Amino acid sequence: MHALLILTLFASPEFLAGASREVSHASSASRDTAAIGQVFIPRNIMTAGADFALVKWKTRTTSIRFGVFGMLELYGEDETNQFAPWVGGGGLMWRGLIGYSTALSFDDLAAGWWGERGASGPGGAFETTLSFRHESEHYTGSNEGGEGRADVAEVPHIGDFLMFDGAVRIPFGRLDLEARLQEKVFLNREDRAPYLHAPGADVVLRWRRWSALHPFSSTFAEYVFAGHGQPDHYLVRNLTGVIVPGRTGDIYVFGFADVGHRKGLLVFTEERKLGAGVRFAFE
Repeated sequence: MHALLILTLFASPEFLAGASREVSHASSASRDTAAIGQVFIPRNIMTAGADFALVKWKTRTTSIRFGVFGMLELYGEDETNQFAPWVGGGGLMWRGLIGYSTALSFDDLAAGWWGERGASGPGGAFETTLSFRHESEHYTGSNEGGEGRADVAEVPHIGDFLMFDGAVRIPFGRLDLEARLQEKVFLNREDRAPYLHAPGADVVLRWRRWSALHPFSSTFAEYVFAGHGQPDHYLVRNLTGVIVPGRTGDIYVFGFADVGHRKGLLVFTEERKLGAGVRFAFE
């Protein structure tokens, strides 16, 4: 509370100030990206979420954002047999995440190193973020009735965790490079999710070649170290496609490639797959 009062005295607060970070997470290939979207093939995955700055303080050399994060992902096991705005076939599984973040952006330092915002892009950025999140996984049976699934009853929940990350955005003319390193530290008890920690990394390339269409490629990798007799799991994922920029956000149309484990209650399933989807990210 005292820190908030001090910030209010020395900087003017701005409420509902867009993305929760200067280096937005919207382009990440992570399955934990809080945006509205749908993967159509090979299986339907629907997501809805928001990751925004509740309040932002701008000082002489830095920006500080207090963010709110929430996301819901709905998915099934059956392959897509029709293009429609729902996940069809059998029982459904879903996972939910909620959390908060504090991001510190070193604006003057980044502008001196990599340039300020210009007509071709947002300029350089250097940022550190601390987040607290909770994730849990759930199963919903088929609307047609029938027995539940016993095979997901023993899959552990993620539970509470802290996430530390550092990110940069470096423009090379009209090409933006974004890179992020992160580390999750799970706050486990013996009767909760038996995970220890999870390092991860993001690399995003966005080419602002045309004003109405930006080719992009985004790669995310994460390795989750488990304890209490549970197996480790990992995921390497790439999205490649185009971004249609808008006044309040971007439309992503992409193909993707996954190598590693699935998410949620299917986390013990390891596979390789190709697919396609869309994402709507508001800034």
